[in-house]
Amino acid sequence: MVKTKSILLCLAAALCLSSCVEADPEFVHTDNRISTLYCVSACSSNQSVSGVIYENEEEGYGQILVTVPAAQKKFIDITHCKLRAEIGLDAFMVPPLTGYQDISGDGIIVTVVQKSNRTTRSYRIRGSY
Repeated sequence: MVKTKSILLCLAAALCLSSCVEADPEFVHTDNRISTLYCVSACSSNQSVSGVIYENEEEGYGQILVTVPAAQKKFIDITHCKLRAEIGLDAFMVPPLTGYQDISGDGIIVTVVQKSNRTTRSYRIRGSY
């Protein structure tokens, strides 16, 4: 009986210690970039314009320009629009793009934070007609 308990205890300890292995590199997500950004009409979700993303690799920030064509100007108001962005896995945006945004003038600044390595990248989002 004592022998069985000690064997079970050794097996439990081996299982606990082997489960603390680091994740394989292909499963660690380190991307802190915005890959796509859409400016969506506040009135109709089928009216949208994609932003053009410019990255500055040396400085670690980016700029996103959303230019609304004349044909969509009556549907999309850059002072009251919704923004949708695609970011990497295990990342979040500060401040989040919830609600309506005003991207006219100097626009807004958002920061993408990667949870796994806590790296950040800031973007300025500006809109124009």
